[in-house]
Amino acid sequence: MAAANGLGFLIRPRHVSRLRPVAFTESDGPAMEKGFLQGVEWVVKLPVYAVIVVIVASMIFGAVDLLVIFGKALMSPDPVPFVISVSELMVIFSLGIIIVIGYELIKSVILILKSNVIPVDSIAKIAAIAVLNKIITADYATMDAYKIAATALVLLAIGAAYYCFHAKS
Repeated sequence: MAAANGLGFLIRPRHVSRLRPVAFTESDGPAMEKGFLQGVEWVVKLPVYAVIVVIVASMIFGAVDLLVIFGKALMSPDPVPFVISVSELMVIFSLGIIIVIGYELIKSVILILKSNVIPVDSIAKIAAIAVLNKIITADYATMDAYKIAATALVLLAIGAAYYCFHAKS
């Protein structure tokens, strides 16, 4: 009768089975959860891999720039060829320290990715090196006292955190 009214598509043929909800057992839950969490972890780690690529590229270009600056400083006739001025040395040392900081940062990020543990010790050392780089290469003639004091306080805070971490372990 439904077919006569043009509603034949509402009648289900006998050979088509009904869809039944899938019943999950308790043993399926952890496996599904583990797979989901592994997928989320993979997606979360993608930006970290991108950061690693950017840092490595920056280190390579920074090393090339360091070599170019060093070569220009050596070949410069000011004041004498093969004599590097103090201002050029400051630029060279600053760039060299930045490249070392990048290397240490890459090692720490790789350690985080491999072991899922944050190396507080290594990160505190990297932060201290970065602040010390700022202190070493700062032009104190143009800096006001507040910036100098703030930099000193940051270094003191990093040192205190490093000490507390080691006193705990």
